[in-house]
Amino acid sequence: MVIVGGLGSLFGTTIAAVSVGLISSSVQMFTSVSLADVFLLVLVIVFIQFRPRGIIYARSRNLKEA
Repeated sequence: MVIVGGLGSLFGTTIAAVSVGLISSSVQMFTSVSLADVFLLVLVIVFIQFRPRGIIYARSRNLKEA
């Protein structure tokens, strides 16, 4: 959840935890638990490919913009 929400962001982590929980429980209603876990893992991997810093990320002087 911390990676999806953004490192150093409590609000982003909270949003990520609620979103992942809702998505997981929604998918479990229509499929099996193991298939829902696989779907969730694939969804997180795709999300990290497009937003590697997370939903909300803390800017720092130590991090250089790419």
